[in-house]
Amino acid sequence: HQKAAEFWASYETSCSTLRAGNRHMGGAGALTMARIEAHYFVNDCFMPDNHIMDNVGRIAHLPATIVQGRHDVICPPITASRLAAKWGRKAKLGIIDAAGHSTFESGIAHALLAALEEI
Repeated sequence: HQKAAEFWASYETSCSTLRAGNRHMGGAGALTMARIEAHYFVNDCFMPDNHIMDNVGRIAHLPATIVQGRHDVICPPITASRLAAKWGRKAKLGIIDAAGHSTFESGIAHALLAALEEI
């Protein structure tokens, strides 16, 4: 299973970032990542379809900062826009131009830290 796990982890890591490069992940980290993601996918991510959108009204009275990479191919920006619209006036949406999905990309990391500073 190790070889398949390494291919999966490298693919997933490549999809998470804006700029391509050496994205090989090996060893125990690759196997762990592949097992966790497979477990989530087999279990429909432990929630029914549209669960977040169907229930956001329960927390819409709380302030929120939504940080989204413009080039995210895992969770496309339209999903963040729809969430912010449904959340309402308490939601602040930040679209980060030079970013994909990963919190390790500098634009995403800076926006998340700025949001934490506001709390």
